Amino acid sequence: MTVETKPKVKIAPNSKESEMMVLGSMLTSQNALSVGVESLSNQDFYYAEHKEIFNELKELYRKDKPADVHIICESLRDKEKLKKIGGPAYITTLAQYAGTSAHVEEYCNIIRRKSYSRQALNTFQEAENDFLKDPEYPEKLTEKYHQKLVDLSKRYSPNDKASIGEILSGNKSRIDPIPTIERLKSRQEYYKEHGESCLTGLPTGFIDIDKKVTLLEDTNLIVIAGRPAMGKTAFALNILSNICFEQGASVGFISLEMGADQLVERMLSARSGVGC
Repeated sequence: MTVETKPKVKIAPNSKESEMMVLGSMLTSQNALSVGVESLSNQDFYYAEHKEIFNELKELYRKDKPADVHIICESLRDKEKLKKIGGPAYITTLAQYAGTSAHVEEYCNIIRRKSYSRQALNTFQEAENDFLKDPEYPEKLTEKYHQKLVDLSKRYSPNDKASIGEILSGNKSRIDPIPTIERLKSRQEYYKEHGESCLTGLPTGFIDIDKKVTLLEDTNLIVIAGRPAMGKTAFALNILSNICFEQGASVGFISLEMGADQLVERMLSARSGVGC
């Protein structure tokens, strides 16, 4: 005797709890409302009723109007959508469900990840259907869906936006987690102790330059420009040599003109004073 098993129904990735938490937080906190509107879009929500509520919250936010339970209910009622999303009871449930809006950014990230997975899945399904048709130029389809995935990744990649407060507190700094205010105070004390000509980054080894300007600090991009054969590579190698041998720091050097052997020979020649 064989027992027939029903195939499992596959459900697209989603998180109803996270969607409810975000919408509830947006209904009860102006800060959460701002975070939600700026972080999410309509398509990021999986449930139709949540899409409608988010659209209404976003519209009120864009018009600089308050968005609480009563106002949302009235607005949805005017558009004859209130009953469709579960009535005032569901809106009230969302506001009560949220509890706290302290972690609204993390809930938004969960929603975004689920949305990314759904849209990537849809792209793969579309690609499968098109390739099953045995296209005459499959490479064009490959390019088409590759570009779709690239665009999707760009749309959902983490952004580097940060408020002044976050920068000053150090919460958004990937390189230096020390609050900017603390670093500025430390630098001010350093200036008082060493004078105005003190160096805040790594020294280049060229004393006259180091007295005038700070070059080698985190996040700095320095361009050495000049006509051919004016000594740009030699200058850069001298700075590299000083950083490595005098400061004990590591440096990566990439050249499109000279091989590794030539670069090492030039550096050894400069360090030893013996021409190659």
